[in-house]
Amino acid sequence: MRRLPPSKIEQNLAGLLNLTPASTDELLQRIDQPLTLSSGTSRKYVLSDYNRDGDSYRSPWTNKYDPPIDDGFLPSSSLRALEVTFNDVFDAYRELYYEGGVSSVYLWDLDEEDPTSGWAGCFLIQKDVKGDKHVSNGSWNSIHVVECNTSDGGKKASYKLTTTIMVTMNTDGVELGATNLAGSMTRQSEIKDAVVQHGEAPAPPASPRTTKVVFSLLSWRWALCQSHALRRAQLEATRAALCTCAPWSGSHACRRCESSCRSRS
Repeated sequence: MRRLPPSKIEQNLAGLLNLTPASTDELLQRIDQPLTLSSGTSRKYVLSDYNRDGDSYRSPWTNKYDPPIDDGFLPSSSLRALEVTFNDVFDAYRELYYEGGVSSVYLWDLDEEDPTSGWAGCFLIQKDVKGDKHVSNGSWNSIHVVECNTSDGGKKASYKLTTTIMVTMNTDGVELGATNLAGSMTRQSEIKDAVVQHGEAPAPPASPRTTKVVFSLLSWRWALCQSHALRRAQLEATRAALCTCAPWSGSHACRRCESSCRSRS
């Protein structure tokens, strides 16, 4: 699935599920799909498997399900406080960095009976682009999943981050004509045995130390994924293929790509 176009993940996943229906749950958990947004709500939020319970989705802003259900999963009160903080900070980051789009953060306890065992969460950003100067339409989907496992009675914690980014771009200009570019990448990083609090009592999930460690980890991953790594991994091969097309020979766009390719070799 990682080798297939991100714009066709849903179509390809549906075909794969038809072939192996016994693996439906595992495939849905392992394969990230393009994010979608809520509709008919006062404030939009990202829809995903991380906030779904049956056919209903939980809003990170109201902590309620739409359509309403009576027994939907809800985070513990202390974890909900951390979720609210993360959503406020992440929403401000999204607006400053992306200048649009929608972000959502969802948290859950790893063990509902033992809140000190740790927690997990996902940080999601979805943005569509239409009518841009260089891109007729496209989308950005970033999925950051954090897992925090505590030890030593909650005094220490290890953080594991898995990041998936999916990008699609459609152009229809003079230089490239009608072109579709798409790419995706997944990376992981980890911080082990970060001290969350000194003393005897375990740190609450919403402690300043926990918040600082998580966002330091996310900032490091964002810097890597939003550098040239995605371009080099997914888009350079398309550029090289375009440079070899005979109909483009001698054109301004081809000469520019050829010069760029030589400078990197």
